[in-house]
Amino acid sequence: MPAANYVLNTSAGRFQVIWRVQGLGQDQAETMLRDLAARYGGDPAATDSTRVFRLPGFSNKKYGQDVQVSIRREAPASQVYAAQDFRIYAQERSRVASVPGAAAAQQRSSVGDTSQSERDWAYAVRKLRAGEDPNQIIRDMASYRSKDRYE
Repeated sequence: MPAANYVLNTSAGRFQVIWRVQGLGQDQAETMLRDLAARYGGDPAATDSTRVFRLPGFSNKKYGQDVQVSIRREAPASQVYAAQDFRIYAQERSRVASVPGAAAAQQRSSVGDTSQSERDWAYAVRKLRAGEDPNQIIRDMASYRSKDRYE
């Protein structure tokens, strides 16, 4: 795998990895993200190309104890990758099923252990199908997420 441009540490043992990539269409990028998440045990709900990342310096309030989000650089910020730089993606795509934890990551939502991202997505889809204004949905979700639920 190429070195990530940035790695966000969002809580104990949880990371958001960011590569600057050019030359990929949205469908190809999302397919690659899903396959990489399955390969490395990532959150399958966090594979959309419009992902909003946690901001360094802010607290992650998702768990019982606040964790300040930190960032580190692995590759120069100016480094831009292309699909062929992810050789492991092509090599490993056919072997994903044999990786320990990959099947569990792919099936996690089917057994009731849904992530906040999956719940957010389901909420947004329900509201959009009901004909609600997308901007209002975003505001409602931001308001919900901004409340400290652990006081």
